[in-house]
Amino acid sequence: MPVELTDGAGPENPLAKPGAAQPAPQPLTVEERDAQTRAAIIVWANDLLTTLNPLCHYSEAGDRLSMYGMDPGDPRRYPITSDCSSSTAGLYKWAGADVAMLGPSPYTGSIVEAWTLIPEAQAKPADVVIFGPGTGQHAAVLLKPQGSDWLTFNNGGPTGAPPSRVLLSETASILASMGFPGVRYYRSLL
Repeated sequence: MPVELTDGAGPENPLAKPGAAQPAPQPLTVEERDAQTRAAIIVWANDLLTTLNPLCHYSEAGDRLSMYGMDPGDPRRYPITSDCSSSTAGLYKWAGADVAMLGPSPYTGSIVEAWTLIPEAQAKPADVVIFGPGTGQHAAVLLKPQGSDWLTFNNGGPTGAPPSRVLLSETASILASMGFPGVRYYRSLL
């Protein structure tokens, strides 16, 4: 049997007095926002690896920014086309992170320039790894530790494959054999 609320209280706060101001929600701490954004990045990456995977295409051409510029909830924007760096930036954008510092056309070099280089020992899920020297040859998102390695979200990789889960060491080995040695870890201010 439904309860009749005659004192003006509502379902959000059944004890509130009629006309009483509701307390403002407390803002998230930096740590809470970081954890929330990291979790959302991982959720979006897993969506791209599963449900949305058939709708994802790799390209280094001008259409590579379709993911970065879209609202993920708009079904008219699918299929999406992206490369490694625009899908990395897109995951961050979809999770609500500020990606303005990457500019309108993100690439591995804009991640290297805008984000903070961190020691490997400080890496956490949703941090980004850049493969190769200088501005980098490839970008991937760290998903979770796998023993002494990392499982990563890769879009394209050395072979141009669609989004996939790949061990960091495998990508690093392939790129090193192609003449692009080195792995660096980066963190964005979320």
